[in-house]
Amino acid sequence: MKKLNNLPEPLSQDQIVILYKQYQEGNLEAKKIILNHNIKLIINLVLKNFNKPYYDIEELTAIGLLGITESFDKYDLSRNVNFSTFAVHCARMKIIAHLKKQKSKIIITSINDFINFDQLLKDDNVDIEYDYDLKEEHLIIKQLVEELKENEQLIIKLYFGFDGNKRHTLKEISEILNVSPQRVQFVLKRTLNRLKDKFKKHQKTI
Repeated sequence: MKKLNNLPEPLSQDQIVILYKQYQEGNLEAKKIILNHNIKLIINLVLKNFNKPYYDIEELTAIGLLGITESFDKYDLSRNVNFSTFAVHCARMKIIAHLKKQKSKIIITSINDFINFDQLLKDDNVDIEYDYDLKEEHLIIKQLVEELKENEQLIIKLYFGFDGNKRHTLKEISEILNVSPQRVQFVLKRTLNRLKDKFKKHQKTI
């Protein structure tokens, strides 16, 4: 993704009004200018609201821009609504709609769903005196992860950012392992379910 500093700044509402009127008169270049000057606005929206390791920032930015493009002709100058407000709303709605469609395909994003794994997997600084039980669970999960196959271990560690390291997206992991993101998603989901079952069995033996 381009650095934000290299992207054009959002236009003022007065500039938008002039360009939008030119677009309505048939100047298609005016539309391109408006859209280009809103990319930075969309990126800021995505970083603020959808900045999760399992989301692709570039993809969501492109989807947000598509949302503005598709709704561009619905903007009404007579309503005195700033175009930036209109643009953020359109981008947000398009991104949310996209994520809802993908919901069935998204893997478990946080092992918090069953045992607060998300914190346990990445936190090596648990206070043993005050969080003894949490520390014990943390160590158990770490041990279970070490019992996984090598490729499963690597995917888990990259995805959850073991030992304070950076958490990676499915796309980043797929590039590291030279496999498809779909393959990474399948292995990760399968491995998390296996870890869940092993952890539950371990808890029953205590």
